Amino acid sequence: MTTILAMTGVALELALGGAVLNPWAHQLIHFDLGSGGNPSYPDPTTVLGPVDPTTGEGLGFPGPVTMFNPPFDTDEILSLGNGGFVTIAFEQTVADRTGSDFIVFGNAGFFGAAPTFDVHTDPAMLFGADGSGSTVEVSENGIDFFPVQGTVDGLLPTQPWTDSASTLPSDYRMPPPDTLALGDFSGLDLSSAIALYGGSAGGMPFDISGSGLGSFQYVRITNVAAGGDGNLEIDALVIVPEPGPAILLILGLCLTFRRTGTRGQ
Repeated sequence: MTTILAMTGVALELALGGAVLNPWAHQLIHFDLGSGGNPSYPDPTTVLGPVDPTTGEGLGFPGPVTMFNPPFDTDEILSLGNGGFVTIAFEQTVADRTGSDFIVFGNAGFFGAAPTFDVHTDPAMLFGADGSGSTVEVSENGIDFFPVQGTVDGLLPTQPWTDSASTLPSDYRMPPPDTLALGDFSGLDLSSAIALYGGSAGGMPFDISGSGLGSFQYVRITNVAAGGDGNLEIDALVIVPEPGPAILLILGLCLTFRRTGTRGQ
């Protein structure tokens, strides 16, 4: 039994993480604040490592990050003003996968309707979604960068929890459904809106297939035409794992173990 469980654990690790040692942005390569960046968020190292699922500790009002309450502490997000950019490296080169390859989490949030502010306005509206003019590029060598389609710091706001009580964690490495639009959230309560995410923690997924590269290790995000207050915020970047044969191995092991155990009782 112990051996089978250990084998299943190894298979699970391979299936969910592949060869990825650390799925989060690992190293800061370059940074330029640009003009008009928010001076409260000047630290580029905040984009490294995982999303912090709680926020407000710095102001003495800690609470869970939700799609209505995006991260806002100074050690959680980085501001990029007009012309500003940040370049990060993952710990290893990552091969192009089927579908999305990485996800960028920002600082946008949904407006909540009074009096509880945990129900979406109708129509649904975003605040802090200032990434409409952003560009995202990828590179294999850190020198030659190629653009990928999409912008950051908009749909879908970070939702680290799969329940409205903020006790059950979402999957940061699962891309949200690509069919969702802003209007889908109009008038929904938090539980109903979370259900639309399908277990994902949100964020903006990117597929490098259009870049012409077969793999990447570096990502550069640039604010070339910021809207709103003139800056956009970046929280974290994470690699999307590719489901593969190891998933089938897990299922086979679990099914075999269950049948063997049942017959032995």
